[in-house]
Amino acid sequence: MKTALFVQLPPPRFDFQDQGANIPLAAGLLVSSLKTGLHSGIKVEILDSYTVDVFCDVGIIRNIVNRAPDILAISLYLWNSQRSLFIASAVRRLLPNLKVMVGGPEVSTDNDWVLRHPAVDMAVMGEGEAQFEDALRQLSSGTSGKQRGKQIPCLAATIFRPGNENQTDWDLGLSSNPYIDGTIEPSLNGSIFLETVRGCPFKCRYCYYHKAFRSVRAYPLSLVDKALDFAYSRDNSVKEIYLMDPTFNARPDFRDILKLMVRLREQKDLRVHTELRSDLLLEGDIQLFKDAGLVSAEIGLQSVNPKVLALAGRSGDPEKVLDKTAELARSGIDVTTGIILGLPGDDPVGFSATMKRLKETGAFSVIQPFTLAVLPGSDFRRESGSLGLHYDSRPPYYLHESTTFSAESMKSSLDEFEDTFDMELDHIGLPSLVEFGKEHGGFGESNNYVSKWIISSDGLLTVSRMTWMFERATNPFTIWFKGDDASKSYSSIINLVSTFLDHNPHTVLHIVLEFNGGISREFLRNLSESSANPETYTNKAFFPLYPKGSIVSPNVIVIVPLPETSYALERIKNYYTTDATVVWRADISKITDYRNLTVPMLITGPIPSQETLKRSLEKDLRKMAGELLEEIMFLSADAQNWWDRDVRGISMESRLAERIVKT
Repeated sequence: MKTALFVQLPPPRFDFQDQGANIPLAAGLLVSSLKTGLHSGIKVEILDSYTVDVFCDVGIIRNIVNRAPDILAISLYLWNSQRSLFIASAVRRLLPNLKVMVGGPEVSTDNDWVLRHPAVDMAVMGEGEAQFEDALRQLSSGTSGKQRGKQIPCLAATIFRPGNENQTDWDLGLSSNPYIDGTIEPSLNGSIFLETVRGCPFKCRYCYYHKAFRSVRAYPLSLVDKALDFAYSRDNSVKEIYLMDPTFNARPDFRDILKLMVRLREQKDLRVHTELRSDLLLEGDIQLFKDAGLVSAEIGLQSVNPKVLALAGRSGDPEKVLDKTAELARSGIDVTTGIILGLPGDDPVGFSATMKRLKETGAFSVIQPFTLAVLPGSDFRRESGSLGLHYDSRPPYYLHESTTFSAESMKSSLDEFEDTFDMELDHIGLPSLVEFGKEHGGFGESNNYVSKWIISSDGLLTVSRMTWMFERATNPFTIWFKGDDASKSYSSIINLVSTFLDHNPHTVLHIVLEFNGGISREFLRNLSESSANPETYTNKAFFPLYPKGSIVSPNVIVIVPLPETSYALERIKNYYTTDATVVWRADISKITDYRNLTVPMLITGPIPSQETLKRSLEKDLRKMAGELLEEIMFLSADAQNWWDRDVRGISMESRLAERIVKT
């Protein structure tokens, strides 16, 4: 029997121990649909979350090749499509008979770079369940079986999509819940995604979702009830539900679902998250949401300018959105309010007006400013010429400039946002700098993965050891170079980093440099030039805060002993500021003696065992860090765990374990 392997890669992240949220709901629904009566004659599996969430590019390639599937089915999203197609290409070189199928929001007729990619054999558009069996059969045998679609040749791929306009949509009543039937499992932190509606009643012109489905259809309430009964059962690990509908309260009977959740909450208290149209909320709805366990909601304001919203096809009164969003925030629900930078018809003055009105009304807990993405399949993509939109043709498809926004004015608008709301938008999380602890191993051991490689001798950088490491490296990955004279290691450092990124171009890499002597800026620039790839999604995602061509990965960190004078501190910081992030190393026994307490800081030495001394240390460190508690780091795993668990309030059970190799 032939096999098909589904793969969904996660968004990039900078902290390995942060599991993130990468639940393959689409793949789960498709595989479950095969269990409910479709018979393709092909064994279908999903590549486990452990593999896709943990490993670097090479590690995922190795895992796929070891499984030797006949078909590789990939879910393409904005954040993973470049990496996914890189991995597909590499796997095809090792498995020449492999066929590659892609689907998801990235697959549309105007997204040539995906459809013409040499790694792609078939691109499935639209709703998968209605055509998945035929697509699999055709790809595996060359025959179409029951003809539900038509195939349109293009340069690289065959587009498989519904060909009959009278064809009925997939009957959601036939759907099997992939959590209930065991196809997929809750994430490590106990999260599940639940879809109750397909399609969207709104026609926002920057969005493609409403076009992906010909109608708005709700899952039968009986199926939603079964899914909720599963979620609220004490017999599973579910702790929170993400209601994935584009607008949950657009479903006519959403209050019935909430009332059921209120009753089920008596047996198990789950955190609930969703997206809402706040202007559709009626009297009593907010309290009902709170009673059902809603802890966070995403609200799309986008702009306060009615003309801009009309041009974007965004219905509703922005003042009503603000009023109800502020009421949500006052009720204790954590509200993330979204606004869009670069909408056609808007300009820097208009974006400033949106920020001003938001601040006046307090209609937010957190504000998320999105740079306009000119998405494949959207009206804005189709009309980009007449609208004067100049954008990147590859993910994340950000607007570069328009008739009313230059690249410089977009950057200035985000700078103004940071000043207005006292928020840092370009914060790049630092990696763990734990050097020793329980998760510690060496070359040749049966390490499943390695999250950090600490190198104190370049004599050990053999090809065999690099190969061993590359196959086990995580994403993100940290390489930490230590020694006395940095200049003796410059060439080997550049060679190792370049080799790693040649094999793993889409893996986020932290480079930590800790040498007793100084590190030249010329070397740092050579390191950056030899390893930089500004075309990856991770590096593009920070535009326009970072100019085009800038990089955030690899991320270079220099560890320096904390100097005794403010003058020396500023001199060292200014020396490295454009090429690396400085982390100050300080002895825990001298914390109260330092005159120049500053973060980020790496603290050495054990934390006090006496509770009063520990609390006193915590007070001193909190004062030093302010809101940047994550920039207090410890060399010891025990000390770092104390800080993360007791001070930062991080749930340790949902953290991925670090595994360190030292040479």
